[in-house]
Amino acid sequence: MIEAPAAAHPNAAVRALVDGLMSPYDFRAHLREVGTPLIDPVKDPDPAARIAGGQAPLVNVTFVRDLAVPHSDIPAKVRSRAVDPGTRAASGQTQTTVMTLIDRALPARSVFTDIPGTELRVQTITMPADLRFTYALIDLADDGSAWLADDVYNRVAQIGDPKLGRHIAELPQAQSFEPVVRQALEQVRTDVETGAPVAPRLEEMTFDSPILGNSRSVWVSPPPPEYAGPHPYLLLFDGVPDHSAPRLRDALLAAELIRPVTIVLVDEAGLRDSELTANDSFTRALAEELLPLLRERFDLSTDPADAALSGKSLGGLCAAVTALDRPDLFGNAIMHSPSAWYQRQAELLPGVPRAQHGQGAGQGEPELFLVERFRRAGTEAAAGAPRVRVYQECGDLELGPPPAHAWQILANRWLHQTIVAAGFETEYHEFRGGHDAAWWDGTRARTLIWAFGV
Repeated sequence: MIEAPAAAHPNAAVRALVDGLMSPYDFRAHLREVGTPLIDPVKDPDPAARIAGGQAPLVNVTFVRDLAVPHSDIPAKVRSRAVDPGTRAASGQTQTTVMTLIDRALPARSVFTDIPGTELRVQTITMPADLRFTYALIDLADDGSAWLADDVYNRVAQIGDPKLGRHIAELPQAQSFEPVVRQALEQVRTDVETGAPVAPRLEEMTFDSPILGNSRSVWVSPPPPEYAGPHPYLLLFDGVPDHSAPRLRDALLAAELIRPVTIVLVDEAGLRDSELTANDSFTRALAEELLPLLRERFDLSTDPADAALSGKSLGGLCAAVTALDRPDLFGNAIMHSPSAWYQRQAELLPGVPRAQHGQGAGQGEPELFLVERFRRAGTEAAAGAPRVRVYQECGDLELGPPPAHAWQILANRWLHQTIVAAGFETEYHEFRGGHDAAWWDGTRARTLIWAFGV
C-alpha cells in the first residue's frame, strides 16, 4: 500500500478542481453525488501477474477533507509510529488513520495536500481493490491537539461505537456480506444517521460489583415479546447502547435464521486493559454477580449451550478465557480478532524489553497465553470437563500490535491449530482486512447464526 504522488492526482474531478476547470461548489456537489472516498482504477502494467498470484487489482483511494466543515469536539489519537518524520502531519494539517494500515506501518506520507484557492484537502493511497476498512480524518491544531473530523460526503454512516468517529470504505471487490446482513447493517446506519434509537427494546441497568469494586452500565435487549422464554443469550463485551447486535438479531429472527436471543451489552467502563486480560476477578464477577442479576430480571435459559460470550480484540480473549474457566455456565465463545498475541508480563522473554519482542510464533519461545490455556483445557476436557464451542476469526492483514510477541494473524493461526488439536468444536475464518470493526459488525451476524441458528 503506497501513497500516490501529491502532484499527480489520479481522480479526474480532483484534477479538474486543481486545474480550475471545476469550481469548489461543483466539486462538493460531485462528492455528494458519488460519495467518498473517491475510487479509481490503477493502470497496472501487468494485471495478469496479479490475477495469477491471486491478488486483487489495485485502486487509488482518495480521501477528502472539507475545511468548510469544522472538526468535531472529539479528541483523536494520532497514529504516526511508522511515518517518516519529514512527512509527518504537523500543526494545521490533516492526516488519515486507516485501520487496515495501522498495525505495523502507515503510508510513507500520512498528510493531506491542500488544493490552492480552496478549503479542500486530498490524500490518495493505492490499495488492493478487495479491502473493507474503517478510517478517520484527523485535524491537528496549532496547540498540538488532534481532533476527529467528519467525512461529510461518505454515504456509509458511522457504525458501532460513535465516539470512535470512524467511517467505512468498501472497495469494489470487497467480500460481500449476506443480503439479510447488509439490509440489517444499512438499517442500523440509517438509524444512527437520523438519530433514531438503534437498539430495540433496550433496558439499561447498573451493575455494582463488590468483587471488582466498581460500577458500570449494562444494556439488555430481549427478543420481541411474542417469543416466550426462557431465551438463549449473547453477552457482549465492549458494549454500547447503540450497538448493532440487537438490530442484527431482529433481522435474522425475522428471516427465521436464529432462535429468539437476548442481547446483553456490558460497558467496559474504561477498564478493558485490566479486566479483559484473563482477569480472574472479572470472570468471578460475571459468573457470581452479573449472571444472577440478569436472571432475576430476564427470562434466560440455564443451559450452557444457550449462552455465548462474545468480544473483539481483548474482548475475544476474555470471551474464550471466561468460557474455559466456567464451561458450566457459558458453552460458546465467540472471538472476533482475539488478542492471540497476548502474554502476561511475567511470561515475556526474560531480559528482553517488551518493544523488542519478535514477530514470529513458536521457535522455542514461551507460549502465548491463549495457546497455553486451550492446550490445558483440552487436557481438562479429556479428563471429563465440559467442552465449549469456539468461533474464531481474524483479518489476514492483522500484523500488530508492535509490543506483541507474535504477529496477530500468525498467533491466531497458531491458536486455531491448537484449538483443533485439543478436540474443541470450532469454526475459523479469515477475512480480507485488518483489526477493524468494518468487518466485525457484519461477521457478528454469522456468529449469531453459528451460536443460535435454527
